[in-house]
Amino acid sequence: MTVRPTLSRQALADVRAAVTGYRDATLAGELARGRELLRAARVVADLPGAADAVGPEHRELFGWVLREGITNVVRHARATRCSVVLTAT
Repeated sequence: MTVRPTLSRQALADVRAAVTGYRDATLAGELARGRELLRAARVVADLPGAADAVGPEHRELFGWVLREGITNVVRHARATRCSVVLTAT
């Protein structure tokens, strides 16, 4: 009977670990994360080196958009290349 509590605790720990990264999304962090995720998926990444083109008030929003977009590329697109362009307009 001790297997269930152990399994439950491990499952809870796994869920907590999975959602920890979803609390914050900085554009600079997501650019770095996206570059590594695309590399691991063998997708050639053409991503900006910095987030300077986006105003500070919009960087978190753009970080979330970038996270979702790159996740979709890796999971669903079967892409070989991914390009992201950031502009002020």
